[in-house]
Amino acid sequence: NPDRMKANRPIRINNARRNDPEGGAWEERDPNIRGQVLILDVDDGIAADAAVAAYIEWVRELDPVTGWTDFAVLGRTWAEANTTRGFLEDHNIPIRRPIPSGLPRLERIREFHRLINHLQQFDTPDIAVPALRENITAICGAESFWTRMADRILSQIQQEAGASPCPTTYLTRAVHSQLSVAKSEQQIGEGVLVGTVHSAKGREFPHVVVLGGDWNQRPRNGDSPEAQRRLYYVAMTRAISTLTIINRRDDRTPYVNELQGQGVGQRQRIFATGDRARSRITYTVLGLEDIYLSYAGNKGSDDPIHQALAETGTAMAVSLKPIGSTGMRVCAPNGRELARLSKAAARKWLGRENRTGDETTVLAMVLRTKDDGEDKYRQHVKTDSWEVPILETRHIGGV
Repeated sequence: NPDRMKANRPIRINNARRNDPEGGAWEERDPNIRGQVLILDVDDGIAADAAVAAYIEWVRELDPVTGWTDFAVLGRTWAEANTTRGFLEDHNIPIRRPIPSGLPRLERIREFHRLINHLQQFDTPDIAVPALRENITAICGAESFWTRMADRILSQIQQEAGASPCPTTYLTRAVHSQLSVAKSEQQIGEGVLVGTVHSAKGREFPHVVVLGGDWNQRPRNGDSPEAQRRLYYVAMTRAISTLTIINRRDDRTPYVNELQGQGVGQRQRIFATGDRARSRITYTVLGLEDIYLSYAGNKGSDDPIHQALAETGTAMAVSLKPIGSTGMRVCAPNGRELARLSKAAARKWLGRENRTGDETTVLAMVLRTKDDGEDKYRQHVKTDSWEVPILETRHIGGV
């Protein structure tokens, strides 16, 4: 970029690392790439996704202590990132991902709400964190990625508090504090981060893959070509130990051929592998703004909907069904109604409910109370608290 800051200052190695091997610890750990930038030339997105999965497994084989959370796979757009996410999930690689529409207050999510209630109602003033972790599934009510996230939060607290009993008031405050941090990250899941470059700004990861695809498009939202190149630079500089760049033959990245010189390793040609008929995958989150929030609250506590909601959990498959020509309901596998979409969301989803390839699951069960709504709606509420499902639809579309 000609219009850049500090253009007259040469790029140089940080003095603290001047005597380190050029490839860092991976110069010896990986005798092939030796810690340099790896460029993978692939035919298309199908080959790219297979190459990403193989790369992740290869790094973990070279260094078994490397965890899933040490990896970030970053694309320019959600469309590109989501297709890779679908491939990794289908190949049993755990992922975590940002939620573009944002998360609700985490202490309102069922698993965290139950953990906090457990601490507040504990019958002794002190409890050891390891004891909590041993019973975390029973406390949270089910095994889910929210439960695993709760265990990770307790693990972080244990690193500070140790294994000795701690006051439950201290632990409650610590859990709230950790949930606040997690809320600001807007991510869910435990595994490889798959998202856009924008979602990873300000963060770094030991191992980063920068996806090809969509980089050759005309800059959007009034961005200049320089802004787009800067975004690619941001993606590359998220990497701490290894950096792998995907270059697709069917959608070439314009900046790859500029990456030459010291620190850029060999280019490897990866031929397309896997199912050539594999379809593109997209995801849509139906968040609180898409749900008729007070629907279940407007029914008495003895209404069957509350029992149906209590029996609904994270990752449970549900279906969207029309109500006449204007409404949409959310139904459990047994057909029992769980919720209704808002008017705006219903207009968007009517006619899409029976699309082949759509799979809708529960992302979280969120606590709602009578005091949350506006005054004009409270007169219709018949129960003090109820739960609302937020959903995610996985759509397998055309290639």
